[in-house]
Amino acid sequence: MQPQGPADAPLSDVDKAPAERVSLRFRLNRRAALRAIFLGALLAAAGGAVVLLPLPALDSDAHFTLLVLAATSLAADVFSLDFPDRKRISGGYIFPLLASALVAPGAGPLVAGAGGLVVTLLRGGRRRAVLFHGPRLMVAAALAAEGDALAFGHVPTSADLSGALGVLLYAALYTSVAWALGWLEERLAGGEAPYPSVDLLTNLLLVPLPVALALIFTRTGAAGLRLSALGLTMLLIIVRNYVNLATLHRELRIAYGRLAQQLEQALETNREMSQIVSHDLRGPLTSVLGYAELLRANLSRPQPDQAKALGHVEAVERNGRRIMSLADKLLD
Repeated sequence: MQPQGPADAPLSDVDKAPAERVSLRFRLNRRAALRAIFLGALLAAAGGAVVLLPLPALDSDAHFTLLVLAATSLAADVFSLDFPDRKRISGGYIFPLLASALVAPGAGPLVAGAGGLVVTLLRGGRRRAVLFHGPRLMVAAALAAEGDALAFGHVPTSADLSGALGVLLYAALYTSVAWALGWLEERLAGGEAPYPSVDLLTNLLLVPLPVALALIFTRTGAAGLRLSALGLTMLLIIVRNYVNLATLHRELRIAYGRLAQQLEQALETNREMSQIVSHDLRGPLTSVLGYAELLRANLSRPQPDQAKALGHVEAVERNGRRIMSLADKLLD
């Protein structure tokens, strides 16, 4: 067997450390590059949605309706309780849907993107959320509007089977695209998203609301839609707050029960320790008292036995050291 040369010798821990740092730096740089590519593609897709779904010339009434829908979409996300690591009820697709159906197909992505961008800014979101959340919602709203346009020729919200199917398709596409983009961004970022996620079941349960608002618009016009949208926003805020408070109450009850269980276990451990200490201390103390009585009886004699007295003192000292050792263990 040939002896190993310097090039064949195994790497030591000191030699492995720089290689591991280089590998970690390479993985981080690769992840950052992938995130940059992903964000660039997402921003390009959002820009493409604006180009492919341009806004036509709008009158002042349509501009005001669009502004009200954008404001209500923003208010529904901002003015609600938002506890840490708690997903809020997502009804954000309702107002982009109404904008695409009642104003213009390209109005929905603008409402969704503007709402997502302003929400992250008002909530003090990091650059990651600011760059991603608004374009994500814009792309989701654009694909949902295009899906309805391909299936029905427009974005239907009428109070019939066609309207219900159109809203269901819009909600499913919007939620699926937004969820998929959020899931991909979390994997590339390597951490939980700082922005709220969407919920498919909640969005499907809210399908009657945009149909009802569209019916109000056909019966009462833009003024009725504005008032109804504001009322719906207040309803969403109340529901979100109730759910968040109920969730917090349930978590506090669970934490209180866990704390009470830990306290009971600590008390039981304390009782067991007291019994053990009492049992272990009783033996040496009994020996000390016994040898002290023998020592007293020996010293009360006219001619005390010095050897016995010395043995009793040694026994008392030995048991005293045992007691000291038990005390030290108890304090440790």
